[in-house]
Amino acid sequence: MTKVSVVIRTYNEAAHVADTLRAVFDQRDIEPEVIVVDSGSTDGTLEIVGGFPAKLVQIEKAEFSYGRALNLGFAAATAPLVASLSAHARPLDRHWLRNLARPFTDPLVDGVVGKTLPHTDCNPFDRRGLLRQYGTERRFLFDGRLPGFSNANSCVRRSAWEAEPFDETLPYSEDVLWARRRLGLGRRLVYAPDAACYHSHNETPAQLLRRFHGEAAAREMIDPHNPRYRVHRLMWDLLAGSAYDKWTVMRRGDSWRWLIVAVRRRLAINLGRYAGSRGIEPTKAGRVGIRLLQRTAWRALRLGGSMAGRLAPRVVVLTRKHPKLLHPKHLLPESRDHYWYAGDLEGGSLALDVGCNVGAHTHFTARQGLTVVGMDVDPKALGHARFRLGWEGDKQATVIEADANRRFPFAEGVFDRVLAFDVIEHLDDHHHLLAEIRRVMKTDAVLLLTAPNADTPWKRRFRRVGLPFFADVTHQIEYTRDGLYALLRQSGFRVDREEPIVVDTPAAPWFDLLGAFSLSLYARLAARKRRRALRRPAESTGFRIVAHKVES
Repeated sequence: MTKVSVVIRTYNEAAHVADTLRAVFDQRDIEPEVIVVDSGSTDGTLEIVGGFPAKLVQIEKAEFSYGRALNLGFAAATAPLVASLSAHARPLDRHWLRNLARPFTDPLVDGVVGKTLPHTDCNPFDRRGLLRQYGTERRFLFDGRLPGFSNANSCVRRSAWEAEPFDETLPYSEDVLWARRRLGLGRRLVYAPDAACYHSHNETPAQLLRRFHGEAAAREMIDPHNPRYRVHRLMWDLLAGSAYDKWTVMRRGDSWRWLIVAVRRRLAINLGRYAGSRGIEPTKAGRVGIRLLQRTAWRALRLGGSMAGRLAPRVVVLTRKHPKLLHPKHLLPESRDHYWYAGDLEGGSLALDVGCNVGAHTHFTARQGLTVVGMDVDPKALGHARFRLGWEGDKQATVIEADANRRFPFAEGVFDRVLAFDVIEHLDDHHHLLAEIRRVMKTDAVLLLTAPNADTPWKRRFRRVGLPFFADVTHQIEYTRDGLYALLRQSGFRVDREEPIVVDTPAAPWFDLLGAFSLSLYARLAARKRRRALRRPAESTGFRIVAHKVES
């Protein structure tokens, strides 16, 4: 008897999982090996599953994604063919699994999707869609045409999954991406109408919004060049779709309450599409209205801040604080806080300043008695640096043109101090940067590094409403504290000390504008931001890191 593994995903499915398991174990001509992957059920699902001869795999709810759950189930399977079934997808008959496995006699077939039928209590809208989408003729699947490949009722050749596991980062549509990649390799996917199961949802508007939000977000991740859902198209779908849904209800003679549901349903679907395609996170209650209001408010706040920041240098000129357009922060006297690393230079003799820009830190390091080499890719910045170093008479400092994205023009084990301020976030490959820094450092040398904080409260607010949250448009990446520490450990560094910079606040550009009028006020505001960052490091704009090279 042929053996086929069946992976069933569950989460609080006590109402359906027993019927589904009975139907699977009742299959003829096929020996099913059942693997249940549960993601934290609390409603008795696990007790029900324990009454069947099924293998149970558990995953934490916080770690769940459809792709991750399926990959765990497929890894636990032992058969050459692995079927995937939702816990509330009940096979129609005893031949479901045999019919699902039959097309694999063709060696070019990597996946088969079965027919989906609506449950008897299915709402009229999903019933209409399912009966129209799933026909009665067996055929090959093509990307972008219905029916699509769905892991709610499918079977995959295990060797194809081993070559192409499901994407674990997608919130939805891991099956769509897998199918697209297999078809791109010239493999075949088949629709088998005789491998049918009952599978439908009577979702609330909040559940619908979350589902279509996840599908739209996945669509953006799978194909970021695909045009976003346009507002006018979503409005058309809301109006025309609601009218079509109402006509369906009246034509079938369904209950009048579905006329009200029709509008709420289309509204939830299109709000979910709009929010998901723009990275707007729904609230825990599954609503996005408040997020849209916040998005408008935060966007206005950011626009006002941008205008204030651009105006500040002009006010500097108008108030005759400087003849050139200059940011007011450059008019404040140098402080210990700007050169926070001064004590860590002690004991060093030869330093490298990666991304030295106009040479401010190169000059300061040379004044502490070290011989310094600054490197930068910008010839104009290097011209300013050479002028400054020559003007100050720094004979212990020099600057060269070199790209931090490439191999550094130095031998191994040369420097005992390396400065990398405002650099790592601008590069395409931070692993390469840290590997090159480590290569040119002596044993037990010190790395002085700054990196932007991606997880401040204000950045989380911007992220929740789908607005850009990086501190600068030129940043390629920003870091959480744990992520930065993990990166440094992997790169062969031990963090010895960390300190915050200044507190992250959208009022910062307005402080700059005020500083253009009054430098004394600006100094007090800057000191206040620094004190608050020291009290609340999680709100800091970034991290100042002192780390040692560790021998592997």
